[in-house]
Amino acid sequence: MVKEIEDIFKKNQVVKSTLESTKNFSHALSVEKQLTNYLITTIGCYFENKFYDILIEYTTKNSSDILSNVLYKDFIYKRYHSYFTWDAQKTNGINTLLSKFGEEFSKSFRELISNDPKLKDSILIFLDLGNLRNLVSHEYLFEVKKTSNEIFEAFQEAMYFLEKFQSEINKHKIGA
Repeated sequence: MVKEIEDIFKKNQVVKSTLESTKNFSHALSVEKQLTNYLITTIGCYFENKFYDILIEYTTKNSSDILSNVLYKDFIYKRYHSYFTWDAQKTNGINTLLSKFGEEFSKSFRELISNDPKLKDSILIFLDLGNLRNLVSHEYLFEVKKTSNEIFEAFQEAMYFLEKFQSEINKHKIGA
């Protein structure tokens, strides 16, 4: 899916450049606004599916099929948005997510955050993108103040949080 997001971004950048080079600035601006909103919603969907994949992989590896199915149906599926405080201006916006995995994991991950400025920034960017996705999806005619370039760069930076979370969660066993 990351490749697909990159392709969408690159193809639309070509269209936008072509329009700008032919002095069709109003069309280029329209493409930019549509691309920005499309990227935000697509990235939001990608993050949600990636989290589902991480959690499903984790539960499948660490439990029986029955328990894995129960966890998926009752605690994972359609619960993604409840794991985060999207409009948080601090990394505590992921507290609910971390608490789902117990105090030991939560404490361990918080230590990582305090020792890794890139992770801290990545979390804040991830939360900002999630908040933008909610605003674009739920606020009538919400106007995004960022460019498609800024959104795409933010997406790339936010991926570090997903990678780090997946790496750390896989070091822990259910019930350990």
